[in-house]
Amino acid sequence: MDARILVSVSEDKMKALLSIIPAVGSGCLPTKSSLMTVLGENGIVEGISEEILNSILERSGREELVTDEIVAQGLIPFQESEALKFLIDIQADQEVLIPVEAGDVIAEIVSCEDGDSIGLNVLGEPLSEDENKSLKVDEHFKIKEDETGKQLIAGVKGLICIEENRLIIKSKKVFKGDVSRTNGNIQFPGTIEIIGSVLSGIYINAGNDLKVRDVVEASLLSSSGSILIGRGVKGDRKAVLRSNKDINLGFAENSNLMSNGNILYKKALMNCQIKCNGKILSQAEGTRIIGGRIKVKNGLSADSIGSERGAVTFISFGQDYLVEDQINVMDREIEQLNSHLESLELMMKTAEHKGQQKKLMGLRKKKIQYLKVQEKKVVKNFLMKDKFELHFDSEIKVSGTIFPGTVFESHGRKLEINERITSQTVFFDSETGKISIKQI
Repeated sequence: MDARILVSVSEDKMKALLSIIPAVGSGCLPTKSSLMTVLGENGIVEGISEEILNSILERSGREELVTDEIVAQGLIPFQESEALKFLIDIQADQEVLIPVEAGDVIAEIVSCEDGDSIGLNVLGEPLSEDENKSLKVDEHFKIKEDETGKQLIAGVKGLICIEENRLIIKSKKVFKGDVSRTNGNIQFPGTIEIIGSVLSGIYINAGNDLKVRDVVEASLLSSSGSILIGRGVKGDRKAVLRSNKDINLGFAENSNLMSNGNILYKKALMNCQIKCNGKILSQAEGTRIIGGRIKVKNGLSADSIGSERGAVTFISFGQDYLVEDQINVMDREIEQLNSHLESLELMMKTAEHKGQQKKLMGLRKKKIQYLKVQEKKVVKNFLMKDKFELHFDSEIKVSGTIFPGTVFESHGRKLEINERITSQTVFFDSETGKISIKQI
C-alpha cells in the first residue's frame, strides 16, 4: 500500500496540517512532488515551509508516523509593509499559552510585495477587515536581521500568547497569599513571585527566578535561576531548595540547600545539608553556622561556626562537589553493570551445559556489549575522580568563634577543632597537603 497523505486546514484558515500514514510493503513513499500536489489540491498556496516538508520526508523515509504537522502558516499583519509567519502553533482567537525560551525564534518577518501590510491565510485569501489589523508586540521581543532575513525573537523565558491583538510573553507569575495544599503546586517557565509563605508539602518549579516574600516550610523549591526567600526556611528535615544560580535567604534550619552559584544568608544556617558550587557568604553581623554537613567549593564566611554545646558541624571545601555527585552516580551504574555481567555468566554456563548454542551466542553478544559500556564508564569515572582532586582556592573566614565539635575536610584531610578559637581563616595548604589555620 502506498503512503497516504492527509491535509487539514484550521478553522481560521491560518494553518495547514499534514499527516502521513506510512507505506506498507513495497508501497511508494511520499516525495516532495506528491506532498506539494496534495497541498495544491487542498488549496494551500501561502506560507508553506520547505524546511518542515524536508523534515517530514526524512521521517517518513524512516517509516515514522507523521501526525498533524504544521506545514504552512498564514501571514499576520505586523507593521508597515511587513507581516509575520509564525513558527510556533499559536492562534489569535484562542487563549493558548505556549512556553518559550529566551532566544527562541517566534516568527519570520516577511516583506509584503505590494508595499501594504496585508495578511493572508494559507489559501492565499486576504484577511477580513477585523482580522487585518497590525499585530503589536510587547517589550519582551527582539527583531534579528541577517543575510537570511528578519526574525522575531523571544527576549525572555515565559509563556507566549495573543491578547487583544497584542503578542505578549508572560515572563512572571505572581501569587498573592500563602501557597498550601489547598491551592496546590506551581510550575511556570518564567519567574515566580509569591507574596506570602510556602507551607509544607508543596512543589514549586520556576523556569527563571523564584521569590518568596515570607517563610518556606517543608517543601521542594526548584529554580533554573536564583531563589530569594524574604525571611527563611523552616525545613523540618524535609525542605529542599535547588537553584541553578544563587540562593539568598535570612536563615535556614533542618533543610537541604543545593546551589550552582552562591548562598547568601543574614542570620543562621542550622542543621542543614548544603552543597554549594560557589561561596556561602554572610550578609550581616552575628551570622552563625551550627550543625549539619556543608560542602562548598569556593569557601564561606560566618561570625561563628558550631555552638557552646559542641554541635557537630562538618564543612568540606575546596573541591567541585557536583563532580563528586556524578562520580557517585557512575559508581552505582558500574556496580549494576557488574551485577548484570555476573548474571550473564551464570546464564551462559547454563546454556552451554544444556547445549543451547543459539542462546549461548546471543548471551555472548550481549556480554560483549555490556563489557564495552563498562569500559567506557570505568574510563569516564577515572577521569572524573581525577577532576575531583583538583583544588579550588577557598577559605573559611570566621570573624568570631569556631567552637569545639567543628570538623573541616578537604582532599581527604581533616582538621577537628578541640578548643575554642577566634578570628581565624581555615585553608588548604597545597604545598604541605594539610588544612591550616591563620589569624585574620
